Amino acid sequence: MSIFSRLFPPAEVEVCLRALEEVRSLFSNSLYSDVASDYVLERVRTILRDRKNKPDLLKAMYEAKKSPRDIVLYAIAQQCKLLLSSGNYHIYRGVLSGEGNGMRAVFGIALDELVKSGFANEEQASEQRAELHELIKDVG
Repeated sequence: MSIFSRLFPPAEVEVCLRALEEVRSLFSNSLYSDVASDYVLERVRTILRDRKNKPDLLKAMYEAKKSPRDIVLYAIAQQCKLLLSSGNYHIYRGVLSGEGNGMRAVFGIALDELVKSGFANEEQASEQRAELHELIKDVG
């Protein structure tokens, strides 16, 4: 990534980065989620700044007509799911560490916000939670 693109990201990236900062406060209520949310949000920031992800970002914003806030919350939920399915945040099979529990809390908060905004419905959220539960149960 060039220094120019780092200093002046495209407009759609800039909008999503602002949305990322706006949602940060959602994750500061839980005991474990502060540390986990900082880590997850930094990963999402890196993904947003990665130039090869720009076409997907544009598609989500313009074709699917999703708000930057929804895109960021969805990316946060997906990163949590990816990280928790790695097994790196387990004490042993099916049991999460403190940081893993924080990530699960961040996942739940992001998913709840997506339901509130209409990005997902309760049924889809339940499926996502069940899928995460299975991933956690099987890995570790």
